[in-house]
Amino acid sequence: MEKSIHAWVDDEIKDELPKPFSGHDLEESWRSLFAVAEFYSGLSRGFATSLDYPYPGTVEENVMRYVTEMRDI
Repeated sequence: MEKSIHAWVDDEIKDELPKPFSGHDLEESWRSLFAVAEFYSGLSRGFATSLDYPYPGTVEENVMRYVTEMRDI
């Protein structure tokens, strides 16, 4: 089996992977946090759909609303 992630992960995920990484700037850190949340949201929704499992979208929305409020303080 090929060990490189580029050999087995689809292009959409490959494009999203670098986004969560940032420098040490506060704004970059917030951008990274939101990028990670968006990345895992997409993966989770895909898994939920493929497994015919109801996705807790309301919980996600509430958490992201809270995180946004914390960023904007």
